[in-house]
Amino acid sequence: MNNPSNLFSKLLFTCLLVSFSGRVGSQTYNFNEFGLEEGICDRYIYTINQDNNGYLWIGTGAGLCRFDGFDFREDFFTDSLTKSSVVSSYKDRQGNLWFGHIDGSLTVYDGSNFIPVSIEERQKNRINDIVESDDSLLYIATQSNGVLRINASDQIQTKRLKIEDKLVYSIEQLSKDIFLIGTDNGLKIYRFHKNIDSLSLSSVIEQIPATKIQSIVKSRDNTKIWIATEYQGLYIIMLNAKDPGSFSVTKANASFGLDGLSIQSLFEDIEGNIWISTFRNGVIKLVYSNDRKVFVNKQAYNTLNGMISNDVKNVFQDKEGSIWIGTYGDGIARMVNEAFTFYEFDKNKYGNSITSIDQFQGSYWLSTDKGVLKTRDGRVEEFFPSSKYFSNDNITTLFIDYEGNIWIGTSNNGIYLRNNKTGSIHRIFYSGNDLENSINYITGSGDKTWIATRYGVFLFSGGIQKQHFTTSQGLPHNSINHIFLNKEGSAWISTISRQLFFISKEGQIRSGREISSYGRNEFNSIVLDQNNYFWAATYGSGVYYFANDSIYNIKVTNGLKSDYCYSILCDDENNIWVGHRKGFSKISADNLEIHTYGQEIGIVAGCNLNSILYDTSGAVLFGTNNGLIKYNSEDDHQSLSPPVNNLYSVKFNDREVDWNEEIVLPYNKYKLNIDFIGISFRNPEKVTYQHKLENYDTDWTARVITSYVSYPRIEDGNYTFKLRSFNSESQTAETPLSFQFVIKKPFWKTWWFILSTVTFFVFAMIAVIKIRERNQKRLQVFLEKSLDERTKEVVEQKDEIEEKNREITDSINYAQRIQSSILPSVRMLEDNFSGWFMYYKPRDIVSGDFYWFDKMDDDRIIIVCADSTGHGVPGAFMSMIGSTLIKDIVNRDKVDSPSQIMHLLDKEITYTLTQNIDSEGSQDGMDMVVCEINLKTNYMRFSSAMRPVILYMKGEQYYIRGNRSSIGGEILEDKAFDNQEFQLSKGDTIYMFSDGYPDQFGGPLGKKFKMVRLKNMLDSINKKPMSEQYEYIKNNFELWKSDMWQVDDVLFMGIRI
Repeated sequence: MNNPSNLFSKLLFTCLLVSFSGRVGSQTYNFNEFGLEEGICDRYIYTINQDNNGYLWIGTGAGLCRFDGFDFREDFFTDSLTKSSVVSSYKDRQGNLWFGHIDGSLTVYDGSNFIPVSIEERQKNRINDIVESDDSLLYIATQSNGVLRINASDQIQTKRLKIEDKLVYSIEQLSKDIFLIGTDNGLKIYRFHKNIDSLSLSSVIEQIPATKIQSIVKSRDNTKIWIATEYQGLYIIMLNAKDPGSFSVTKANASFGLDGLSIQSLFEDIEGNIWISTFRNGVIKLVYSNDRKVFVNKQAYNTLNGMISNDVKNVFQDKEGSIWIGTYGDGIARMVNEAFTFYEFDKNKYGNSITSIDQFQGSYWLSTDKGVLKTRDGRVEEFFPSSKYFSNDNITTLFIDYEGNIWIGTSNNGIYLRNNKTGSIHRIFYSGNDLENSINYITGSGDKTWIATRYGVFLFSGGIQKQHFTTSQGLPHNSINHIFLNKEGSAWISTISRQLFFISKEGQIRSGREISSYGRNEFNSIVLDQNNYFWAATYGSGVYYFANDSIYNIKVTNGLKSDYCYSILCDDENNIWVGHRKGFSKISADNLEIHTYGQEIGIVAGCNLNSILYDTSGAVLFGTNNGLIKYNSEDDHQSLSPPVNNLYSVKFNDREVDWNEEIVLPYNKYKLNIDFIGISFRNPEKVTYQHKLENYDTDWTARVITSYVSYPRIEDGNYTFKLRSFNSESQTAETPLSFQFVIKKPFWKTWWFILSTVTFFVFAMIAVIKIRERNQKRLQVFLEKSLDERTKEVVEQKDEIEEKNREITDSINYAQRIQSSILPSVRMLEDNFSGWFMYYKPRDIVSGDFYWFDKMDDDRIIIVCADSTGHGVPGAFMSMIGSTLIKDIVNRDKVDSPSQIMHLLDKEITYTLTQNIDSEGSQDGMDMVVCEINLKTNYMRFSSAMRPVILYMKGEQYYIRGNRSSIGGEILEDKAFDNQEFQLSKGDTIYMFSDGYPDQFGGPLGKKFKMVRLKNMLDSINKKPMSEQYEYIKNNFELWKSDMWQVDDVLFMGIRI
């Protein structure tokens, strides 16, 4: 009950909080919150539990909810269950869940079914608590109707045990036949008498006030029992292992300030910490030290630091170790990760974009967009506004030297120094060069201080400028992002370069090994790991790792959060921390295992450039554009268990079956659909799956995020489906979930049918043989006579046909040699481009597709990719006509563009085939691309007739359509062939091809390859060497075509600038 002293204490605390609010930064924790909008059935939470299948069961004012990490469900319960509030729960040693209702009813869930428990002399009396005794009997505390005892070993049997107290709120077994019962008038000891099957009051624990006992919790190690009173604090009963009946009672440490709190329940987590749920004060965690065997700290979670509500009914820890908090009025919340603490500051007063961090004598010094502040435990101790001290400029970096002086860098006004002894602030560096006044980073060792600016590096010694290093002295670039000092005294420079550079302690600029295959990079930061290997963070190219003589590039494709890296450091456990926009990456320098952190733990801000610190306590701090984030590895716990596999549904031909039962299906061809889930509440979106259907799949599938699988055609046989799920830490259960099913054989595959059929055919064959032998003898004479006559005639015809076929084939082969001799040598491509390939595959011996290239002058080269009408011999004639005419046209002096070549070729084809005279005659022509490339400037012009060109410029795909007119063929007055022009760069790639590749039928469904697949194929291979691209394109065509007939000639050209 409330008393005046408690009310006065709360009022005093509130007043103190208000009076100091201007000096306190906001320290917050991140919670996943689930309310009515997320689907929970009611926002008043009384109890939380978890079954062996991994589902979370939530008792609410509107009934029972089940949660799988994505969805809340209540629709599978009976009306009687959903209408009654569930106010208590217990999981027994067999894994059954017991739910107590507000109306006095009791329900047990065995993992598959809900069973209402018939209660002797049941009254509408709330069930407050459930406990299991050493002999596996359940004792249930009802609010005003005594204690129920339940024996569930065989059939559920209930017995009501009358007690003297009218109001009972909690119960726990003290020792054999001895129970602690929490009442509205203190804690009582009751003894159970087996001979008369009843409970009797033994004594009252006088050390505990005669007040309402809200919760009784026995510790996991069975050495103590926690007693929570409503307003009189927390008590501990210390048990005697040698004498179970004796104990001592003490009050919890008064320094924790628990008196006066409206405690609702207690919970002990796996590490021995005690979580205290309260009304109006949120949750209080008493932190237990396993080394010291005492509680060493108190942590409060409330609306001031991220909690959704201050009215908390209960706390629960799931199998993975996550903490769930049930509120009274705001649903449930899951604590995301205690390792991360978020600090926010008044952005109007202090600024909340943290551009730099340093530590001195236990306090953090932060530079913000408003100035410099000193903070400790989230409280602002001092603040130096930029408008007063730093010319109203943005503070970009700060550094605390060995004497405690603070060097403060600005965007445009040089460097300021705060003297540690006097506290005065004055400017110590200002240049007439604006770029030198733009300070990016400051660091130092001893009396030497290194300054990174937009115009080189400055070295100060004893506070006096000594040297200035720029590109004139050998730096690769003047804009310096970061400086790393190693133990030898060398200063390693982060800037735009192809390699790492450093300034030796003698003042010489030297370079490391060039990253030749990776090109120029913008290095943002450098660090050295515990193995003495360098790591470099870049803007857009991920992280480089320099190990011995090898260089590794770690990017998003390897698991990095982002390729854009703004800061980097190495902690004492040899983990490399990388800051990104909206997240971090942690890379183990020992095994290169990568963990990422982002929105799933509440990170929505972006890391600022080189705003990162590894403090003296071993915590990692990140300065972001929305406050400070602190990571404490001691509170970062690995998941205690892998995901729990569950099957939602198994359907054969859209008919659902119970996979827990034996599944034997009659013969048919079935479509099998399986929906499943691996329950992991820590990061459900990152759960991945592998599955395998034995007797159908040859191996486990790759890990995917989809939680269903479909098999379109399952025939007779014995099958076993197996499922594995992996959480974000790649943990998986040792034994996969599995079920078996049988599809019966059709009658024609049964042994009796096969035996009967074989017998029938044996006798039938004997009869047929006998008849044939008789007829054979009759025919033999006739056949022998006529055979001689016909053999002579057939042999003569055969020889004639073979001779004609040989002559035709020889002619076609000769035509192929002529056609090949007309095609230009690929040596010209090798001499003028960094890479190329030519995939040329005629459908018949000779081809209607052809290529042609030649130099127009020393700087320009013409490349032609053409597809003539038809294929085989007719197409070959057209290709020879086309290549001959093109060569003649290009060699003319007045031809200066691809479109002009196309126009002239169109006319020549028309005249050569007399299409201009006979409109109903030959309609042959060709589709083609004529491409001109300036070898010096990489400037490309092309004109196209009916064929597209695909370009990759700076890694991005461009699909460019040609004109909708062919060369030759139909006579049109408005034929147009336009030039399209592009400025290419080194490494850009050009792809030209005939329609034979995209029009080829094949694949599992026998459909066309089509342009969409072609473009996707190029997206996946365009960065590979051209020789590898050729092999891929060739093998992919053969794989797609498989046993199908090649429909057309194929020409596919790729050229890399």
